[in-house]
Amino acid sequence: LLDIRMPVMDGRKFREAQKANPNCADIPVIVFSAGNEINALPAGMEDTAGFLSKPIHIDDLLASIKLFTH
Repeated sequence: LLDIRMPVMDGRKFREAQKANPNCADIPVIVFSAGNEINALPAGMEDTAGFLSKPIHIDDLLASIKLFTH
């Protein structure tokens, strides 16, 4: 789970670093945010496993996770 807005390194920068590291580049990421990104993946985040708006509803979270565990 990755929040777009974080204090030291935002979600976009984290994804850039993650994708550049072969040890963790293939780990699926579900993006979430309460900001302007509501209802759409922010630019540069299209390759993530999904997007959820805050407040996150547990059923939506579980459905997103289920897509990548089966």
